[in-house]
Amino acid sequence: MSSLYFNVVDECITLLSRDHFSSGVIDKFLSIKSTLEQEVADFDPRIITYNQGFDSLKAADLNAQYLANWNKGDAISLPALAIVACDQFGISSDILRRAIIGISFIAEVNPNAPTCAPEFHGVLHFKKVVLQCLRLISYVQDSGVYETLSEHDLALLLIGAITHDLGHNGKSNNTDIGHFAGEIEQTSFDLTKKYLFSLGLDDDDFLEKLNIILLTTDVSSREGPSYCTQMRQCYAYHHGSEHNIPALDEKISRLKDDKVLNIIACLLHEADIATSSGISFKTSIIESRLLANETGMNSIATPTGLLFFLENEAMCGSSMNSAAGKALYDEPMRLIIDHTHKLIDEGQGKEEFPSL
Repeated sequence: MSSLYFNVVDECITLLSRDHFSSGVIDKFLSIKSTLEQEVADFDPRIITYNQGFDSLKAADLNAQYLANWNKGDAISLPALAIVACDQFGISSDILRRAIIGISFIAEVNPNAPTCAPEFHGVLHFKKVVLQCLRLISYVQDSGVYETLSEHDLALLLIGAITHDLGHNGKSNNTDIGHFAGEIEQTSFDLTKKYLFSLGLDDDDFLEKLNIILLTTDVSSREGPSYCTQMRQCYAYHHGSEHNIPALDEKISRLKDDKVLNIIACLLHEADIATSSGISFKTSIIESRLLANETGMNSIATPTGLLFFLENEAMCGSSMNSAAGKALYDEPMRLIIDHTHKLIDEGQGKEEFPSL
């Protein structure tokens, strides 16, 4: 790791310690810093690289092996992933680098999470989403599927991936007393905004965009389409598979006129669901089990529950939306769906997946 990144890390820790955190949290930051150089050196770029001759099933298998180690407790830190991303994708702006790396330290410690951290929506989930985000960015940059995303766009997507569930309480926006669309995601944004200000990122336009892409990771709904479904419908409109402009909630209405922001929101959503839906059947079992443990809804961790997640239009809809998501995840997802159907046909639809 170059001295440039050490300087950025030191600056981030200084800025954050000034405004927000106890000495105990700062000690955790320093402990993370002490292993960063080795973590970055040990990272295998094949995990995220797209190149000629790409095979989505082989890439998914490599990811499955890597994630299996993470699930056993051997996961890379978020700051190491952030440094890999800045280096791999050539993010040169001092402000953006400081924001990406600084917010990754906060997310790694996740000081706003409940004392009993959520089993699914915790730091390991953040890392999985960032990893899949790096895969999607690599595909976008090297395949030419879209116009190249700018440094600003990449920073927006990376910060969104790092912070999309920051401080998550392990609950749902669907409650016994009603549906509160985007409430958990808004809380994550409000926390992130405060920390980004301390790190020197106070660009109103950037923050407005970040708020929108975090809201559109919310797949929950009760009456009418979720923020996520509205975003996906808008993506279809921008890319020619839907001829009518969808009705968008005022909070995300900017997507209607901002095609690039819609792409970024779509990529973040796909990174969010990819580990559960587009790697391997075994990986999907683990993710289902973690979510069931968090929510207490054991039906999630069954073939029937998994198939509902994979095929329901409000969630995966049997396919990703973006060209990048389709290329990386649709073929593995098809195999997972086929395997799940087979279990249901054999009468095992309601049998719970094994405990972790």
